[in-house]
Amino acid sequence: MGKHRLTVYIEVLNEMVNTCNKYTICRACKTRVSREYAYANKIVNTKRCVKRHLQKCENFFAIQGKEKGDEILNNTDSETTKERQKASLKNKKRP
Repeated sequence: MGKHRLTVYIEVLNEMVNTCNKYTICRACKTRVSREYAYANKIVNTKRCVKRHLQKCENFFAIQGKEKGDEILNNTDSETTKERQKASLKNKKRP
């Protein structure tokens, strides 16, 4: 799996979840608590899973601040854009 826009906030591990994805740990959890804590709470390296973790991560918000953290997480997502594009294409195809 390639990099996504949240990759800068995580550290990708060499441990595979399945044939396509690796585990990752939150840099904020590692920095503020410990590597062991972050490793115990490892995340699947998909944008959806990383975003879900960061939305609940008090360590991420402590480092980034509430406003900047929300801005990072609510930035235009490709998954939202893709859903809108699909809906738009479906509407255009209808007679």
